[in-house]
Amino acid sequence: MIALVLVRGTNHANPEIQRTVQHLKLKKNNVLYLDDKKIGAVVKLLNYATWGKVTEKIKANQPPRGGYGGIKTAFKHGGALGDRGDKIGELLKRMSNGSKKA
Repeated sequence: MIALVLVRGTNHANPEIQRTVQHLKLKKNNVLYLDDKKIGAVVKLLNYATWGKVTEKIKANQPPRGGYGGIKTAFKHGGALGDRGDKIGELLKRMSNGSKKA
């Protein structure tokens, strides 16, 4: 299952990006979206969201404790955007129960 979290706002984004966000029903930042089928739509949001594979359902409804890091750089470069792989679980735990960053 893919977990997707919208990190950046899309007010001044390309209309195609805005339609994708509406299609996925991401109404605001820090909202968790879980799906298996819409990976193409997830990849379109490369510069606006972060995602990864999760094995269990987690309710995340608040900004992560300690912040995202850089919201304009990729995760592999120390930022918050793009594919996190299995490390998305750490972010979701910080978003759900407020535990501090390790």
